[in-house]
Amino acid sequence: MAAVQSLFDARMSGMPRRRLGLAEAKERWGSLIEHRLRHAAQTDGFLGGMLDYQLGTGGKRLRALLPSLVAHNLGGDGHAALDLGVGLELLHNASLVHDDCQDGDLQRRGVPTLHARWGTAQAINAGDALIFRAFAALAATPVADRVLPRVSEAMVRLTQGQCSDLRLQETHRVHRAQPLATYLAMAEAKTAALFALALELGAIAAGAPSKVVADAGDYGRELGLCFQVRDDLLDVVGGKGRLVGGDVVAGKLTFLVAWSYEHAPAAEVQRLRTLLATPADETCEAMVAEAIDLLHAVGAVEAAVAWLSASQARIASHPMRDLVPGLAEAFAAAVPTAIGAPA
Repeated sequence: MAAVQSLFDARMSGMPRRRLGLAEAKERWGSLIEHRLRHAAQTDGFLGGMLDYQLGTGGKRLRALLPSLVAHNLGGDGHAALDLGVGLELLHNASLVHDDCQDGDLQRRGVPTLHARWGTAQAINAGDALIFRAFAALAATPVADRVLPRVSEAMVRLTQGQCSDLRLQETHRVHRAQPLATYLAMAEAKTAALFALALELGAIAAGAPSKVVADAGDYGRELGLCFQVRDDLLDVVGGKGRLVGGDVVAGKLTFLVAWSYEHAPAAEVQRLRTLLATPADETCEAMVAEAIDLLHAVGAVEAAVAWLSASQARIASHPMRDLVPGLAEAFAAAVPTAIGAPA
């Protein structure tokens, strides 16, 4: 934490300044981000309607808020980092639109996906447009020369993660899956890349030295992986407002499934693979319940909880832990504290 603290103290020049948490950041900048998002994505005609629909589906705007929050907490001007967050949020939504097309998902955030409403071809057009609008927003920032190469590289890494995800999804039901480490490498690229980028951009906006920028990115990757494994776990154990079994119905390879393939007895692995290979429209509630029971019985749920506990320990001891106060704790709070096999 010394690097963060010394930079923070130098920026304050003796003036006290309180670090913000995520809720305070949302209160301070949330409405401005929403306004700038819509303005940045504004497009005429049918395409504009699709972009407006996608942004109107909501979301936590976490990636949009992080650059301003980090910039502020490093002693910089959080307001000056707003368009960095806008660019990241547009890129995030573009990736969601394309992912939904590739995965065949018909709903996201409780509403029909773009391709479910207007077809795959038009949804791809909307995703492409969001990417171009995102880079326009990023290019207009004072730190464009520093952030654009970094953003481009992170998006290539995210795309590599999506490529890996699709390949793993294609093969895991019929062949012995790759080790759990392969799944985690995919998740780091696909999910953690934007978390890392968000923190890096906030540090750049604050004028932080390269070491602090690198450490912020490393912390973001830890947070992103924690976010993904927590999400995988919640699909099995549930949580506040969380439906159970969506990943099972979709036959997705998750942390719990990858762990099971590596550690569970052969008979249980084969049965799990059979359940996950069943087409979604043929998967009944009893099959979902059986798959979840299997994940409990072979120890996958316990393994995910243990992995998250170790991740929380790494996050708690990270030198950048105070950059985004409360975020890691919020991730952990969403996971039920008492997890046992279902009755």
